[in-house]
Amino acid sequence: MKRLTFILLLLASVCGFVGVYADETAASVVGRMSAAVKALGSYEVSFTVHAGDYSGDGRYAVSGGDYNLSLAGVDVFGDGAVRYEVNNARREITIDTVDTSSHNILVNPAGGLDFIGDEFTSRIVSQDGSAVVVRLTPTDGTAGTIDVTVSTATWLPSKLVYDLNGDSVVVEITGIAATTKRLAAFDASAYNGYEIIDFR
Repeated sequence: MKRLTFILLLLASVCGFVGVYADETAASVVGRMSAAVKALGSYEVSFTVHAGDYSGDGRYAVSGGDYNLSLAGVDVFGDGAVRYEVNNARREITIDTVDTSSHNILVNPAGGLDFIGDEFTSRIVSQDGSAVVVRLTPTDGTAGTIDVTVSTATWLPSKLVYDLNGDSVVVEITGIAATTKRLAAFDASAYNGYEIIDFR
């Protein structure tokens, strides 16, 4: 009898755990991820991009609405209002307003992991014991989807796949951690002789 009671208690605890996990909805996974990223405060991300035949490593750091990004010889500085893109190979600086509506980490790192709100519908594509993949589809009819892989151990993202009509850009996040480093601001004096293209 004691053995039967033990087995029933064990089954109840296992079923309870499975139930909690099964009850995770796509929205709750996105909410957990957003909360985990927000809890970092200022943070740094290292990543690898795959797009067609191209693969490259990059990094970015975010503090509030400010960000720095480096990828393929291009350094980007954003201050919440203005984006400075420095192409060192071409010795060009492109200046534009920050697209605060973008959720692409290569375009707007400060908002690239913020999917809370009514801009997307979400559904779970796949899940296992260590990760959940959520597909985000814009609610405004814009073409394309974003698949976000979220670790169930940390609730931080490990992969993003931006898909537009079958053309995909894959961003594998190789590291994400809080930082206390001060972000570098754009300094025009560091780029004497560079051509400036201003789209503001």
